[in-house]
Amino acid sequence: MEPVEREYRQTEEHRRLLERRRRAITGAEYEVWRGLLRRLRDRFPDCDVENAFPHFWGAGPVGAHVGGICLPTLARDVGFHSLAFEVSFLVPYYVLHSYRYLYLDEPDSYGNLFPPAERRFELTPEEQPYADGVAHEIAVVYPGYEFMPPEVGHVVVPDVQHHLRYAGEATIYDCLIDEQVFPRKKDA
Repeated sequence: MEPVEREYRQTEEHRRLLERRRRAITGAEYEVWRGLLRRLRDRFPDCDVENAFPHFWGAGPVGAHVGGICLPTLARDVGFHSLAFEVSFLVPYYVLHSYRYLYLDEPDSYGNLFPPAERRFELTPEEQPYADGVAHEIAVVYPGYEFMPPEVGHVVVPDVQHHLRYAGEATIYDCLIDEQVFPRKKDA
């Protein structure tokens, strides 16, 4: 059964998932998320902390609160460099990764002023203190949550279909976080 089919939308599993998402973006649970963002702003006053929670953009279903901390490593006229973090509200895990955009001198053939972002899980020494701080604040605000390493998150879940993936292509990240913005697994 595909996620877009009416029968799927009438299942108990789909109803529970929608209810879980509703609870995550309203009331006390959302205030916990906002508290984490405030703590990060206090901890890193030289960084912009973003609430990138996709439900406010009308994005597809996700299983995590999404945020970013814009690092002071690039001048704003050159590009931007951020650590993204996703805190699942389906399981007690979070993800951290780096992304960086460098602006082009001229728009490309599509009119874009920056190419696709460089996204990676391997953090540089300059990113690591920020990542450690984000991890610490997540541990304080979400006790018991653990970092989900890429070797776990990229595992394909057989026979599961995600709204953006065919059966047999969906990963643990897709199912529990939503992998739209994650670095892709490197082919071995």
